[in-house]
Amino acid sequence: MSDASDWTDASYATEPRGRRGLLLPFVLVVVIALGIAALGYVGYRLATKVDQAAGGLIAHSVHEKSSPDGAWTLVIDTLDSGALGGTTKVYLRPARANGHAQEVLLYDGDWLPNSAVRWRDARTVSINGRLSTIPGAHPPAP
Repeated sequence: MSDASDWTDASYATEPRGRRGLLLPFVLVVVIALGIAALGYVGYRLATKVDQAAGGLIAHSVHEKSSPDGAWTLVIDTLDSGALGGTTKVYLRPARANGHAQEVLLYDGDWLPNSAVRWRDARTVSINGRLSTIPGAHPPAP
């Protein structure tokens, strides 16, 4: 029998694969799994760093302005995100109120400078040029 007959023999082509034949697919699966895990870890670390950097750029401030007669207080809560904009919320509460229970939201929108919120008189508030009148002559009794 010559060497050429070995290559054409059907039993030669279908001999069972040993451990050596399964090693390469196993190694490829492990390498791919480790690569995906490494990419996930790098992505997580980058997202954490971006979140920390952005958190350092956002300024949160809360200012209070009392009415001329001292009966009411405006609470100006601002998140300033720099070039990205920000938000401002303006609450009205009686000056003697405890906590946030009696606060009324007057403005919730785009960022405003602190100077855009001011008292015109004891019952009128100007928020970015828009006037709001406080209903009732006196704040509720404590």
